[in-house]
Amino acid sequence: MWIAAICSYVGNWLQDVGESWTMLSLTTSPLLVAMVTTSFTVPAFVLMLPAGVLSDRLDRRRLLLWAQGSLVVVAATLAIVTAMHRVSPAVILACSAC
Repeated sequence: MWIAAICSYVGNWLQDVGESWTMLSLTTSPLLVAMVTTSFTVPAFVLMLPAGVLSDRLDRRRLLLWAQGSLVVVAATLAIVTAMHRVSPAVILACSAC
């Protein structure tokens, strides 16, 4: 379980750094670069309590699989959009918030 958690945290960190770096390559606005980190952390902070309630009421294994699966879908979507050269600051912020 620890190894899976470490892999997940490293993946999240790499995605956060990659999103910030991509935003910096698209625009030189410090506000937009800072908004990437904000859009990454604010939803996690807001959803922390409801997620705790859900983890108490639902099967934790299924909840974890659903959450990690949705993170994979968002990361894959961002990768595909970036590979197609269709990435924009709005897309980065939306994917970061998801």
